[in-house]
Amino acid sequence: MFLLTDIRALLRETAPDHLLDAEQKQQAARALEKAKKQIAILEKELVG
Repeated sequence: MFLLTDIRALLRETAPDHLLDAEQKQQAARALEKAKKQIAILEKELVG
C-alpha cells in the first residue's frame, strides 16, 4: 500500500490548506484510483 504513503506525502506537501495544483490533483486522482482497485481486490479475496 505504498499508494497511501504517496497520498500522505502529497497532503504533507500541501499542508495546512491542501490546495492542490492541477498536476497534484492528477497525481492524487491516479493514486486514489489505483488504491480503490487494490482495495476491491483485497475485499474480494478476503470477504468474498
